[in-house]
Amino acid sequence: MKKGKVFVSVLLAAGLLFVSGCATLSYPEIVTPDLMSVEDGVHTGEYVFTGSPVWVRLQILMADHVIKQCTILHHECSWIGEGANVLAERIVAAQSLDLDVVSGATVSSMSILKAAQIALESPAE
Repeated sequence: MKKGKVFVSVLLAAGLLFVSGCATLSYPEIVTPDLMSVEDGVHTGEYVFTGSPVWVRLQILMADHVIKQCTILHHECSWIGEGANVLAERIVAAQSLDLDVVSGATVSSMSILKAAQIALESPAE
């Protein structure tokens, strides 16, 4: 009986550590800038997700207040995070950053969207 209590205690402690470790990630707020205020040209954005090894650098081409192209220049992530790269095409199609994250690639998805926001808020090169 004593071994069972020890096992349960260890299991509960491990679960608590896991849950508290997962709760430390803080997702950035993503806001789509008013595209009418974004100047034509190439805009570059970069975002490093705090508490993870994920970082993204991308460029957005704007013309006539329309997102014409979104190109991911660098995406440091795990193999599963690479699935979030589809967001570059979705940003162009939606003309918005108000998109669902890619299942299993939440941190990479949020990093891409935040880098896109930063790019749209930056002056053209």
